[in-house]
This record gives sequence, C-alpha cells and structure tokens, in this order.
Amino acid sequence: MQDDPSIQIVSDAQIAWGKAFIQGTELDGLPVLSAAAPFRAGRNGIEDYTNVKAGDITLLDTVSLYVFPNTIRMVKVTGSDVKEWLERSAGQFNQIDVNSSAEQNLLDTTFPTFNFDIIDGLTFEIDVTQPKRYDNDGVLISENNSRITNLQYQGEAIDLEAEFLIVTNNYRASGGGNFPAIDGISRETFEGPDENRGVLRSYIISEAAKSSTGSIDPSADNNWRFSTVTTSTELNVVFRTSPLDEVATIAQTLPAVAPTSPLKTDENGFALYSIDLKN
Repeated sequence: MQDDPSIQIVSDAQIAWGKAFIQGTELDGLPVLSAAAPFRAGRNGIEDYTNVKAGDITLLDTVSLYVFPNTIRMVKVTGSDVKEWLERSAGQFNQIDVNSSAEQNLLDTTFPTFNFDIIDGLTFEIDVTQPKRYDNDGVLISENNSRITNLQYQGEAIDLEAEFLIVTNNYRASGGGNFPAIDGISRETFEGPDENRGVLRSYIISEAAKSSTGSIDPSADNNWRFSTVTTSTELNVVFRTSPLDEVATIAQTLPAVAPTSPLKTDENGFALYSIDLKN
C-alpha cells in the first residue's frame, strides 16, 4: 500500500552492491537502481507476512526479508524500459471506479506480490483509476493504458532514452514474471556470484558496524505513492492484510490507512482495512 522498510533495506543493499560492482569499469557513472518486491504479503495465508520484531536480528529474519535463494543480477536498460517495468508491476492493483461508493478491493489478489517490483533510486506515482497496461501474465492489454505518472530521476522527469542499471535477481533478469524486454537476451545482463539474501546480510552487518549503536533502523524513503484521486464520490476502498493486532498498531501511524469499523474479515480470515486515496 506504500513504501516499506522491509523492501527499502533490500533495495539499499542491492544498490550498494551494484555501485561496488561497476566501480572502475566502463559502466561506472551510470545510475544504479534496484528492483525489489514484497515476497511475503499473504499469498500463502494470513500468517504469510514479513514481521521482523525489534531486537537482535537473526538469520531467519533475513530469510523472511528475502525468501528465495535467487542470485544477484544487473540489467542495463533505458528510461523507457524503467517505465514499462513499473507498468507491469502496477498490475498488482485493481482499477478503482471514481464514481462508485460501493466497496472496492484495491489489491488484485490473483497477482503474485513477488511480481510487484518497486524500483528504488527514482520517484513515481501509480494512478489506480486507470486500467492496467499489462495483464497478470505480462501480456500488453493496450498501448493507451498507463498508470505510472510523475516518473522522475533526481527530481527531473526521467529521460526515456537515458541508460540505467537495475539490480535485480536471476529470476527476473532471465524473464521470470514476463516483464517487457527483460528476458536475459533483449537487454545486456551482468551476473554476480552472490545470492541476493547474502548481499542483504552483508549489508546489514556492514551498516550496523558503521553505526555508533551497532544497530540499524531502516526507514522507507517514500519514493512512490498512489496518485491522489479527485472525485466528489465518497469512495470505499479496502485491501486485505494480516489480522494481527500489530497491524492495527502500525495503521495508527499511517494517515491514509485504518481498520474497517467494525473490523471486517474475508472468507479466508484476512482483515480488511480501508485506504483513503483522496489524500
């Protein structure tokens, strides 16, 4: 529903790896971005969520942050490729009807969350009132459909012809998820020897060592958001999430999110929360 520390720390680790990987090479100087997705977001039931508690971080916690034993890859792309990559990711959400006051589910629960790549290193918005550009299999629906708006790099509209490097994993770089032009052939791809979660562990250890407290407290940089919806209709937009009390506590800190009142649950035991897209 918004940028999140558990995705942020993976992206921060991948960007740090990418910058070190290209140092002193002909690629040095190209912008390094990162693609990372929420692996545990309820796909396998109400307990399938990442929940790293405060305190000592364990090996199991890093596995929760990065579930799959992927190996790290870097793909050379253009600004146009970046936009199409994000358009494919934006299929995570159903289209919202701005003229309907009926309950509308924002999450398309048939869309695998591991295909909801957030690209860090730039900023963008997702307009969920627009139809999807790609279907859930990655097939183009219409060239006229577009959800990604205000896509910027370093505060300026992204140059669609400019070159970027995106750090990702072997699954995505080789065509997993059927992202446009990302198939291991159409775009130059560089292979690293490490697992992504190994890169993450090394980054956590390194950042903690730099800290005066010997700890880390990652926070999201809020590089993406939903576009503000302008309508006179009283919208009733909901999404499903974990029914744990900790979620309600987190929601108290999020101005646009709140439990439905009284709290509703769906047929599978997920709690339903409301989200205000007009803010």
